[in-house]
Amino acid sequence: MSAPKILVISNTPFFGGGEAFIVDTLVHLREPLYYLVRNTTLADSLPADRVFRFSKTSFAGQLSEVRRVIAGLDPDCVIFNGGRTLFFVPWVRAKRKILYRHTTNQCIGNRLKRLIYDLSLHVCYSRADAVVHVSEFARREQKLFKAKAVCIHHGVVPLPYEPKSGSGPVRFLFLGRTEPDKGIEIIVRAFAKLPAEMAVLDVVGTGESASWLAKLDYGNIRYHGFSKMVAEWYDSADVFVSLPRHEAFGLTILEAMNHGLPILTCRTGGIPEIVRDGENAIVSPPVEHAVFAAMLRLCRDRSLIARMGKRSHEICCGQFSLDRTLAKIEQVINP
Repeated sequence: MSAPKILVISNTPFFGGGEAFIVDTLVHLREPLYYLVRNTTLADSLPADRVFRFSKTSFAGQLSEVRRVIAGLDPDCVIFNGGRTLFFVPWVRAKRKILYRHTTNQCIGNRLKRLIYDLSLHVCYSRADAVVHVSEFARREQKLFKAKAVCIHHGVVPLPYEPKSGSGPVRFLFLGRTEPDKGIEIIVRAFAKLPAEMAVLDVVGTGESASWLAKLDYGNIRYHGFSKMVAEWYDSADVFVSLPRHEAFGLTILEAMNHGLPILTCRTGGIPEIVRDGENAIVSPPVEHAVFAAMLRLCRDRSLIARMGKRSHEICCGQFSLDRTLAKIEQVINP
């Protein structure tokens, strides 16, 4: 029997965590994978002979493209990879339909809009064969059709542990979408209170706060924009900081742990399922004075950075290996 043919659909215009998941995780599945995507960076990262591109921007136009690709490819399974792709499900026929959610309902701030969004999602759940959530926190948001719901944490290829040099200014790293909801403005304002010679903050990514970051006049706060060389940024850092308002999982946190970095973060969404407060992370309220205090504590205690960084690597390699994640995805594709 030949391996099932898989189609992965992503119509997100930007390159975020869901798109990184395709490149870093789904491409390692054993089955032949094909892709229908919108983002250029994502498309360029995938095998060119297996990529279809969205040319339409409207929902109706994209739905027509989804139907056309499915009809031509005849896949055994279609993975709707987060974002608006989930809402294609009720209007598409396929042998097996899997919804892969990377977000939490909490990202919808308005309560009425959140209710409508949740109801719409449950309509999609009713027409799917399986619904994958990236954290138990997100899985609990699904109130109906629970037999279809499964939690699969992200995984990474374990790296060898390499202790940091422990010298010079402490290098803090923010890597992700530079938006207020990701806490970047709180991070910058808290960091700016530290003595200039004590630490450096590298900000890597792009988003609506990019122009504000580019205008900052601090010698030790450096905005680098989007970068594909994320491993080099993790390797050059001493501490990873992420303070999202809403987060279903926190893939960048896991990647930082794989590189042996202690984590400065907050208690939101699925993050408590990854980090261990007091072991490999300082879990702080996402407010300026508390974040500043945590940064100052880390800057004054290099041994704390070393201990937490080593523990980060142990937790990551012990509980979040890519092989474990792929095995669980295979079970969903081939029940």
